[in-house]
Amino acid sequence: MILRPSRVKMTFKSEREKRPLRIISDAAIATGRVGDGRLIPLLIIDTSDRPDLGELVRVHEHLDPGDVESQWGQLEGLEGKVALILLFKRPIEAAMIFDFDIVKQGGIVDLIVNAKGLYIQPGRDGDRFMTTPDAPRILVEIPETGFRPYWDDILYRSIMKDMRKSGLTRQQAKQAARQHIEEWRRFGSTLRMKRS
Repeated sequence: MILRPSRVKMTFKSEREKRPLRIISDAAIATGRVGDGRLIPLLIIDTSDRPDLGELVRVHEHLDPGDVESQWGQLEGLEGKVALILLFKRPIEAAMIFDFDIVKQGGIVDLIVNAKGLYIQPGRDGDRFMTTPDAPRILVEIPETGFRPYWDDILYRSIMKDMRKSGLTRQQAKQAARQHIEEWRRFGSTLRMKRS
């Protein structure tokens, strides 16, 4: 099911865990207390058929940090997407798979890769960070596993291909893709909250 790059052997308890989660909305949070004030992405996920994930977040509110393994890759048959697989080991065993459309959601993936983490919040349709700012969520560390060089290449090629579809020449698309990525990263790195 999982293609390269692969460093961790992933095992799932059920077929339900093998299905990618639906992302209801996303945002980015910056506080002076977490991540040196840099933007850390937030994914609000549909947990209507995954009550175990709501319980995972609830339990983490009352216990010490747990253990999680992460892996980036691609799921078979899903071209133009990249996947993040998380296996929580304790205090509750659970698995999460996120698949991201590279052109539409590449900015979120890039933030996760650069921040080396993300917030996960259980939710329902219509939930947004601005309407649920106090909802329970967990911060998950996503360490560098060698994915960065793959990601840089995948992101560049995907954006360039999309720009070619919009009518740019090959050379224009290459230049525009580089510029797009540079501007996005500059924007993400300049928004930092100071420690209070």
